[in-house]
Amino acid sequence: MRMLIILSVTFALATAAAWADSYWRARCIKWVCDTRTHDGLFRIKVSVFYARGGFLLGFTKENATTPESVRALLDYFQWHPTLEMWSERVEEIDAFDRRHDPSQTWRASYLPTPPSTLGFQSSERRGMYQGDYYWDAHAAIPFWFPLSLCSATTLLLAWGERRYRRQISKGLCPACKYDLRATPDRCPECGFVPAIEKVASSS
Repeated sequence: MRMLIILSVTFALATAAAWADSYWRARCIKWVCDTRTHDGLFRIKVSVFYARGGFLLGFTKENATTPESVRALLDYFQWHPTLEMWSERVEEIDAFDRRHDPSQTWRASYLPTPPSTLGFQSSERRGMYQGDYYWDAHAAIPFWFPLSLCSATTLLLAWGERRYRRQISKGLCPACKYDLRATPDRCPECGFVPAIEKVASSS
């Protein structure tokens, strides 16, 4: 259980650091995989992007079925590696958006739908364009959500660990509270074996 607590705390700290960093820099990681098929080209794109207090998960599936659409798909990503990472200052993205369309901000450019009250957003599109079948889905999640989950999980795990050790220190079975003072190696009531706790308490 201690390892779970450590992992939960580590993930919470990493999420908090990314949240703070998202107001300074926008970061993205994208993975692209092409597969040749008998009728054309099949492409999958997976991306994670974050900026200004939230992150965007993206998934795109494209199936080009004509020579023209296959060529267009390959030409569009010919300079992109399979795994691509980039980072840019949020102010630079804002300036870029405003130069091209004053009504647009980074939110309109990078997030799928208008923000909800809590910051969750999602979108999904599918169809066919110039011989290219596509399906893409996006979900925007605010950083406060995973941070709250990690914090709640850490508190629950810490409470469970404290309760567990308290029962052991009292000579009671943590599972059924049976008195283990006469049989400390195994609970005769439910079969619980506190061997790990014995080693930890003796060390």
